[in-house]
Amino acid sequence: MNTEANWDLLTKYLAGECTEAEQQQIRDWCQADARNQRLFEHLARVWEQSRQDYSQAQPDSAALWQRLQAGMRRDNPFVAVHVNPQAAPIARPQRPAWQHWGLRIAASILLTLGLGTGVYYWQQPTLITQQTQNQQQKVLTLPDGTRVWLNEGSRLSYPTAFAAERRQVTLEGEAYFEVVHLREHQPFVIQAQGTETTVLGTSFNVTARTSGVQVSVVTGRVRLARSGQQVLLTKGWTGMYDPATQQVRRDSTSDLNFLAWKTGVLTFRNTPVSEVVATLTEYYHHDLRLRASALGTCHFTGTFERQPLDKVLQTLALAFDAKAVTEPGFTALEGGSCQ
Repeated sequence: MNTEANWDLLTKYLAGECTEAEQQQIRDWCQADARNQRLFEHLARVWEQSRQDYSQAQPDSAALWQRLQAGMRRDNPFVAVHVNPQAAPIARPQRPAWQHWGLRIAASILLTLGLGTGVYYWQQPTLITQQTQNQQQKVLTLPDGTRVWLNEGSRLSYPTAFAAERRQVTLEGEAYFEVVHLREHQPFVIQAQGTETTVLGTSFNVTARTSGVQVSVVTGRVRLARSGQQVLLTKGWTGMYDPATQQVRRDSTSDLNFLAWKTGVLTFRNTPVSEVVATLTEYYHHDLRLRASALGTCHFTGTFERQPLDKVLQTLALAFDAKAVTEPGFTALEGGSCQ
C-alpha cells in the first residue's frame, strides 16, 4: 500500500473481512508513517461510535456521503444505504457488509466534524519556503518561536504548524539557528542533502551546499547523522558530511569566521595571508589575488568589524609593505614581505 489511504481496504479491515494479506497491507501502511497510524486510530474510534449512531442517522446522510465520495473516491463508490423511512422502499443491489459499513464511517465523520471530505486528516501541512538572493539575508521566526538567520543564496522550507512529535525543516544553503527548547519528545530537525541535524541544544550554524554539509555549534549540543553514521557536537566542534566519501565526521572548529556572514566581524589570529585572502574573497564576493606567492606564507593577526573592502586591503598593504592594485574584475596585492 502506498502512502495514500485506501478507503475500501480500511473499511474492510474495520469490518473484519480482510484476508491475511490485506491485513498485513494495513499494518504496513500504519507503520510507514505516524500520520497513517493517527488516521487509522481515528477511523477506528468513529467506526465503533457509528455502531451506536447508525440507527439514528438522518435522512440526508446519503447526500453527505455523496459529498464525501466526490472528494475521496474515483471509482467503485460505496452504495448509500440510508433512506428516508417515510418513502417507499427502493430495491437496491446486494453489496458486501463492509460496503454498507463504509457509509457509517462517512456519515459519522461528516455529521460529527461538519467537514465536506473524509480525507481532512490526511492532508499534508502547508509548507512555507523562504529564499534569499545574492547579497540578501533574512531573519525568520518559525511557528515555535525559533529564530533563523538565512544567509544569501539559501532556501528554508517549514510547515505552517509543526507536528506534535517532530519539528522538521529543510535547508539548502546556509543558516544560523537559535532553537526554542520545548519538550524532549519534540526534537527540532534540519534536513539537508540526506543528512539530519537534530537539535539537543540552542544555537548553531548549518551550511548545506554541493560540497557537503557543515554544522558548527555555538551553544548546546547537536547531532549530525546520515545513513547510520552520526557525530555528537558541542561548542567548539564542527560536524561535516562529505558527499564524495559519504562519511560523517567531526573536528574542532578551526574557522574563526564561520559566523562572519551574520555578525559582520572578521577575525584572524596568526593566519597565513593566503587564507586571509581566500576568506576576504568569499566574504566580500570580490576576486582577490596575490602577485607574489611568498606573501601568502606570511601571517596576519587582526579584526575587521563591518569594514569596507578597500579599508581592509589598505590595512593589509600597510602591514606587509604591499600595494593593492585594482584590475578589471579583480584586485591584486603586489610586492610586500613578511618583515
